[in-house]
Amino acid sequence: MDRLAGWAVPQIELLAPDAASLKAGRALASPGKWSGLGRSDRVLWGLCQGSGKDPYRTQIDLEGPAFKCSCPSRKFPCKHGLGLFLLILANPSAADISSPPDWVTEWLTQRDSRAQKQAEKEPAPPSAAVVDEEGRARRSAQREARVAEGIELLDQWLTDQIRTGLSSFPAYHSPGHLPAARLIDCQCPGLARRVQLLTELRLSGEGWQSRLLAEMGRLRLLISAYRRMDALPDTLKAEVRTQIGWTQDQERLLAEAPGVQDLWRVVGQSMDDDGRVRVQRTWLLGDRSGSTALLLAFGAGAAPLVARAVVGTEFEGELAYFPGAIPLRALIRRQAAPSASDLTRLGTPELSSALRGFGAAAAANPWLDRWPIVVREVVPALSEDRVWVVDRNRVALPLLGPVENHWQLLAVSGGGPLWFSGEWDGEALQVMAFCSVGSTHASVAA
Repeated sequence: MDRLAGWAVPQIELLAPDAASLKAGRALASPGKWSGLGRSDRVLWGLCQGSGKDPYRTQIDLEGPAFKCSCPSRKFPCKHGLGLFLLILANPSAADISSPPDWVTEWLTQRDSRAQKQAEKEPAPPSAAVVDEEGRARRSAQREARVAEGIELLDQWLTDQIRTGLSSFPAYHSPGHLPAARLIDCQCPGLARRVQLLTELRLSGEGWQSRLLAEMGRLRLLISAYRRMDALPDTLKAEVRTQIGWTQDQERLLAEAPGVQDLWRVVGQSMDDDGRVRVQRTWLLGDRSGSTALLLAFGAGAAPLVARAVVGTEFEGELAYFPGAIPLRALIRRQAAPSASDLTRLGTPELSSALRGFGAAAAANPWLDRWPIVVREVVPALSEDRVWVVDRNRVALPLLGPVENHWQLLAVSGGGPLWFSGEWDGEALQVMAFCSVGSTHASVAA
């Protein structure tokens, strides 16, 4: 099995930790900068001369993909890994097909050994753990009290905003106006994020009043749901707690939650960056189950985000879903090696059908703020200083951002139909991936 055939340039570029690394990697994708190039069905390797006496040893395990390089860079993958991947993908004959050298074999052996140990690791039974039940109960009661305090604070603040009118809503972050800091103190980080979002909506341009009022309504609904927790079904109770800011034990979830085995196709990826934390969202569609899954990855500062799923690929695997109003956020429990996927077969040709899927999900989870829209045979069109995607029934949805952000989409289309995936927030679509009908690989939005 030649795993290299399952990759395309846009998918490799998506692995870059930042634009500078990608630019440097492209510059290194030249045979003249490398020696000792080689490849097998599983691994790529090569030597790249840097500023030191010895060349950097660079290797890529295609089963991950996983990268290792002897250079001092703390980025993952580094520019050498990106350059090697791009070079051999574009020109496979530049690397001899052979058995890996010892330094590559040693690395693969270590990876396989760690994977085997992880697979054999069994979670300790609850009885084996020494648990301070009294201390746990005390901490839980303390948090419940703090959260209740935060709920009362937020409820009063929302009431004051409605009483004084939206025109006086503060258009800037200030501890004196927004209770986000107080909510953090009350251990309600989810509520704090939603309160911070209100200021962004206040500055969101024409029609901000309706958007702001709708989000305030969702906050008020969350307050009411919390006060009626005992009457809620378990799935909705879990959703409310997640929205307020309780976290799940991921190791326990992987060990205990029911799994969904399927052929998972990676249809889109997006990123939020507030300057402190980057949040990467990866959307999957199950081939047999028809399920939608969301993988989240977080990176603080320049810390790398490890990609376990790349747009345009598919893998056989098992996902464990977090409890919630609808099965959505998930973790990968088991994953086979990825391969290229023909995304153009996925989705619906009608935007109205895709929106009905969003409507059903939002009816079950009123705090849902994003949903993947996957459609085929849509045409991008320019109207009223915005770019829209239009289906065969002339139903149109606007894209997020100014026209100049979408030149690549318009160029790839050339007036013809596209396969398209985007995140729908109820107002506009954030582009994730697209390709012309008949193309084998998706383009990933920058």
